[in-house]
Amino acid sequence: MTQGSYQKAAEYFNKAIQINPNNSNLYASLGDAYNKMNDYPRAIESLAKAVQLNPSNADARSNLGHMYITNGQRENAVKQMVRIRELGRNDLAEQLEGEINK
Repeated sequence: MTQGSYQKAAEYFNKAIQINPNNSNLYASLGDAYNKMNDYPRAIESLAKAVQLNPSNADARSNLGHMYITNGQRENAVKQMVRIRELGRNDLAEQLEGEINK
């Protein structure tokens, strides 16, 4: 996808969030679109909201952890990794741990 495609996707996700503001998956998808546009602060904000709405969303936690690493927030990434392990998603936790330990 092109940068413009991710921008358009972000616009659609924002419209969908206006209709359904408690949908964790919409915020997670919005965070992914922002990530693809290299808009890391907004990606983190959206992914954090996804996790707030659904603390059991291990995929959103994993993506949030990767965003924290990208932004030099190692301690926050470790917190996400620990929570992902608690959720039983060792596959995602191990991937995140590999990034943390680079």
